[in-house]
Amino acid sequence: MIFWLLFKKEDDNKEFDILNPQGYYQYLVDGAPLVVKMGHVTSRGIEFINMGKFYLEDYIAENRTMKFIATGLIKRLDRVKFYGFGKSQVTGYETPIPTTIKEVITAIMNKIGLASDQYEVPDYLDIISLPDNDLGPMGWTGRKKLQTGREILKKIGIYYGLVPREDREGKIIFDYIDTKLGVYNEGVTEFYGNLVLQKTATGNIVDLDNCLSNPKTEQTDQLYKINYDAEGFYTEDFVSKQILAEAADYNVVDGSDIVIYLSSPATEHAYFQDTPITTGTAAIVDMFVYEYMILVKTSGTGTISFAIDDFIFQDSSQSNRILYSSIITKGYELDLFFARLWNWEWNWFYDEATTRLFNASKKYRHTAEWRQDLTNHLCDIVQIENEFDVEKYMIITQQIYEYNGALKGQTIGVGDWWVDFH
Repeated sequence: MIFWLLFKKEDDNKEFDILNPQGYYQYLVDGAPLVVKMGHVTSRGIEFINMGKFYLEDYIAENRTMKFIATGLIKRLDRVKFYGFGKSQVTGYETPIPTTIKEVITAIMNKIGLASDQYEVPDYLDIISLPDNDLGPMGWTGRKKLQTGREILKKIGIYYGLVPREDREGKIIFDYIDTKLGVYNEGVTEFYGNLVLQKTATGNIVDLDNCLSNPKTEQTDQLYKINYDAEGFYTEDFVSKQILAEAADYNVVDGSDIVIYLSSPATEHAYFQDTPITTGTAAIVDMFVYEYMILVKTSGTGTISFAIDDFIFQDSSQSNRILYSSIITKGYELDLFFARLWNWEWNWFYDEATTRLFNASKKYRHTAEWRQDLTNHLCDIVQIENEFDVEKYMIITQQIYEYNGALKGQTIGVGDWWVDFH
């Protein structure tokens, strides 16, 4: 979910003219933060509500009017490139080894360079453990595929059932969808295979008295096909084990690097054959494996003796897989790429994640054009009134605010199949 901001300002005095030496144009820089507040009159005066933190992306002069375009932090993460987590031969994997969804998210946020005050991961995600030995889709084993920060957030959301979004303070937060779902309904889930939305509002009602027209309800397109593109799927059997570096003694002075050039390419599975033997104060800090080079970081002075082996894994012949919904035969397609996986990882994804994706697509979209409510947030569950007095609830997926002397806008959300028909 992305924040967008578009606003215009009259510039009759040419304060933003590029040629004005005392103008404001010189302060318009890419990424300049913009904090937006809206206020309403009360008996105590004007009370302001934060609407979000944005970052300037573009500004255009049009007929003595300046138009400013700004976006939230998630959109700007398109500019952050990420290759994955390299495998460390000293610690096993880059520490701390993620064991819960919260640890996965925290590690990713740190790796793509977000400060601790730019994101917030709820504590309840810390009790949701990953499957046994699960390294996740993010590349903990050193898989190298260039991705943007936003692609990573999307992947986390798909894989773990989360909605990454921004709050009004400018932080990236994560809503866990399962906390907004009620119990299964036996008769419905057996037929539709769908989850039931809670009938517990967390936001204010979208009432007809404040609607500019009757709310619109339409069935969304449903996901019927997932195109799963991968570099390959590891089988459990090793094809071979190769020696990358024969046992040797290396002199270390004041933490000097050990660089070993290879005659054959290495994989991310390279490892020390045995525990390295050290003398003096010498110690291994870490090891980084490149295609034709190994770099060993050290500390202290002395000698270090070790050999390095490498496992080469057999790939299954099929790297691209297609999944179809068992319920419908037409709809939209979803393309996914999670790099290379173990076969057991694929089986877990097939059993859990794809079921969640297909089920989550069976929704109705509600759109209300009304006077808006500044206190409703994205991912709130709200009741939406209609002319037939049928009880309907939806999760807010989009909020549009327009102010031109008076406030109006749209609230858009989705409600599940069971709530809408029963």
